[in-house]
Amino acid sequence: YRREPIDNSLSIKIEGELSDVSVPLFEQIVVLRECDLYHTWAPFMTKSRKLAQLDKLDVVAWYEVGVPLLGLMRDACYRAVGCDCMKEDGSVLLVAVGLN
Repeated sequence: YRREPIDNSLSIKIEGELSDVSVPLFEQIVVLRECDLYHTWAPFMTKSRKLAQLDKLDVVAWYEVGVPLLGLMRDACYRAVGCDCMKEDGSVLLVAVGLN
């Protein structure tokens, strides 16, 4: 990860191989698109909504996380974009950025 000094935002890079994974890539991408349902299964996520589906792998979403009983709540709005590069180099690129 990297903390951006200009706006104090946090950048996270995750990279990995999917050679021996029991869940196919298609099913993983479907989970990324179903952000309306995150609050039903993700720990500490109290609300989630898909605000816009701009393309097959381009979504704008909002979520709220926290512990309501303790008054600890945060929310975030983000845009996640995916690029299918399977024909070129066998990869799929997923990028998400927080929106102000």
